[in-house]
Amino acid sequence: MKSVAIHKAVPFGPYSIEPYKVGDISGAAAAFPNLVFEVVHGGIAFLEESALQVQHLPNVAINLEATSLFILNWPRKFATILGTFLAAGATDRIIWGTGCPAFHTRPLIEAFWQSFEIPQDLVDNEGFPQLTPEIKRGILGGNIARILELDIEDQRKNIAKVNDEFSQRSDLAEPWSGYLTKEKAVASQA
Repeated sequence: MKSVAIHKAVPFGPYSIEPYKVGDISGAAAAFPNLVFEVVHGGIAFLEESALQVQHLPNVAINLEATSLFILNWPRKFATILGTFLAAGATDRIIWGTGCPAFHTRPLIEAFWQSFEIPQDLVDNEGFPQLTPEIKRGILGGNIARILELDIEDQRKNIAKVNDEFSQRSDLAEPWSGYLTKEKAVASQA
């Protein structure tokens, strides 16, 4: 399978919003059913339109680049976005992304994996499914590995063969950006 990532939803500069809308993806996805179209920044804008696409087009995926930022400072917004895509049946087509050149990914990944849940009132009132470890594993790498036809075990074996400065580390580096969680910001002011 081949995949094309298309940046949508986040306009850069004082330009027309038209190119950032997701409407043009439907025609392309229908015309090229053997190609996966990743909507990068999925859900930041045009959430309902994007959800309809993943609901009706099995070759449209959602990439959470930049959308994942909401998890720390606006978790309910992130839950609404993620829940909308899960309810639309995109469980196997949601791809974790962060935008790592702008900020460290570690706090986002840890928050998602360790403690993030869809709030129960959104499950009850909106019909969003609750996250399971299997769904989280898919979002954090399993979905994109499947889409790109990557064998995760083969990738692990290849990584284990690498002997460089990064493979020698036994600890994790502290986040390298100025991005702080609320807790760290409060602690630094104390």
